[in-house]
Amino acid sequence: MWWGSERKSKAIIVVSLLIPIIISALRFEVGTDYVSYVSMYNSLSNVALDQYFPQIFPKTEIGFYILIKLSDWITNSPVLVFSVSSALTVLFFYLGLRRFNVKHSSLVYFLYLLIIFPTTFNGIRQGLAAAICFYAISYIISRKPLNYFLLIAFAGLFHNSALFLAPLYFLNIVIKKNTRYMLAKIILTLGGVLVTLSLALPHIFEFLSSLYIFDSYTQYLIPNNDGVDSNFYSKFLIVIIVIILSKWSIPKNDKYKYYYFIVFAILEVLINTFGFSATIDRMSLYFSFFSIFLITSFTNIFKDPLGRSIMYFLIIMYGIVYFYLAYYVQGFADIFPYRFIY
Repeated sequence: MWWGSERKSKAIIVVSLLIPIIISALRFEVGTDYVSYVSMYNSLSNVALDQYFPQIFPKTEIGFYILIKLSDWITNSPVLVFSVSSALTVLFFYLGLRRFNVKHSSLVYFLYLLIIFPTTFNGIRQGLAAAICFYAISYIISRKPLNYFLLIAFAGLFHNSALFLAPLYFLNIVIKKNTRYMLAKIILTLGGVLVTLSLALPHIFEFLSSLYIFDSYTQYLIPNNDGVDSNFYSKFLIVIIVIILSKWSIPKNDKYKYYYFIVFAILEVLINTFGFSATIDRMSLYFSFFSIFLITSFTNIFKDPLGRSIMYFLIIMYGIVYFYLAYYVQGFADIFPYRFIY
């Protein structure tokens, strides 16, 4: 990605996108829910359109159902389901990355592949929806509501939970350009939101669990007594450091953009603090991208080449160590041992 950007070569950038797509697309029994998705394919590939559409709220979203039918028609196997899902996930992340237009985008991509992308080997539908929402959020910053709501609706075709992000557009009421003490106002506003949500969410989810449309997600409303994990503490620490060092880490020309990044990173931390159900934890995936932007902003603290090089090295090592501990040692998402379909 870095090489292609430096040489302004679209061909090299395409190769950088194809590598993770191929690794994800051609896997066999890799990912916690891999077998479940194969079972889903086997069930829905035999369901005709006239049997699917009469259902008012089918358990599998229409976008993924269409993908399954196309895979059955073209390859007569679930391979295309994994391939197209992987391609769309990486593509929408890349489109979002271009839209956000931040410094060190190749480093952001590197961290994405090590920290977030492996989770899509497990939650394929939500991983795809999250990538689409990541792209959609760029239209919050540019204040284009039609683009945002259309993309959120499109993401909802693959995972219903994406629809909960629709109200995020109204963050524009709070976040404004060239406003004094904007960061302090944002933190105070989020504090108020936290108190409100802590009181209201249990009742909201109790109501949603009674609706048929969310019946397939009832299993995720089971209380989670595990508490917060090490991932929470690392994200919390990153947000705190960025806020403290914001004067030096956030580029002056991009302050407005980074206000949003900080808000979404804080939302991820707040969502993880609830910890009373798996649904809440899974919703944090939609905001997990933005802590990566904040991590890479640390390179802006140093003006000399040596300091920046050291910070680059530390950030790269953070990504590698995170991947090793989370996915190899702890076995998160069950991506090891890796096997190709061949």
